[in-house]
Amino acid sequence: MKKAVFFIALSLIIYSCIINVPINLNGYCNNESKEEIIKKLEKQEFYSGEKNDQLFFGLSFGMNWQDVNKKLAGLKSENILENISTQYGILGASYTMNYREYSNCGRFYCFFNDNKLNELQIDTLNQNNNLLDLFIQKYGEANYIAENNENTEYHWIMGNQHLTIFKIENTNRLLIQFIDTTEKVKENNENILDKLGVCYKA
Repeated sequence: MKKAVFFIALSLIIYSCIINVPINLNGYCNNESKEEIIKKLEKQEFYSGEKNDQLFFGLSFGMNWQDVNKKLAGLKSENILENISTQYGILGASYTMNYREYSNCGRFYCFFNDNKLNELQIDTLNQNNNLLDLFIQKYGEANYIAENNENTEYHWIMGNQHLTIFKIENTNRLLIQFIDTTEKVKENNENILDKLGVCYKA
């Protein structure tokens, strides 16, 4: 009987660790940190089963370094990109974007893990007509917004994709970051289950 109770309790713990539990932003405690809130949202969305790999410039999470480099070279030949460079395994390029009434120029960076694209950062050095509005039109209101004296952070978490836009105060500049949360969420759950002596592999 004791063994049965133990296994039921263990199953409930594991279930709560890895299964999607609905989260209401209004239900967060005031004393929860930004990191704790974001970790919950990432976990909830990751286990929703939604896959969201598409990025800008025809790139997507999971592309290898060679494919990304080839894609960037093609965009350079179309005069969309320039100044492609590689440093410390990070691919970077400058761009100018004109989309409807929105225009901006800047530089973006591709980061890889195990030769797979898992992060894209875009530094909009100059933008017109508040590019942030375009993201709100596309994705709706942000899942979570955090403010400090230097910037305002807008977080959209959709499936395995975590999009953050940092609106830098007193400038006409945005920092945009796309992260694939797959390994991050799995690692967090493995750490929890390791403490319970359970081996978890998705």
